[in-house]
Amino acid sequence: DIFGAFNNRINHTCYDKVQGCDLHKGEWGKVGDLMKEYKSSIVTIQVSPKCEGNGSIMHWTLEYEKMYDGIA
Repeated sequence: DIFGAFNNRINHTCYDKVQGCDLHKGEWGKVGDLMKEYKSSIVTIQVSPKCEGNGSIMHWTLEYEKMYDGIA
């Protein structure tokens, strides 16, 4: 649930480690079954320390292969 429907609450769960979580695209709480439309998916998470100050920046990358053309 923490990485799916409740991402906007992750900083409340482990506040000593995560100070915020911003959604840049999409809609909080909206989930779906990726394997119905995609053959495969790979999630890569990269965490890097900030250049100035404390903390880190986390980047999530999702690679996927569509089942067929025409999928959004």
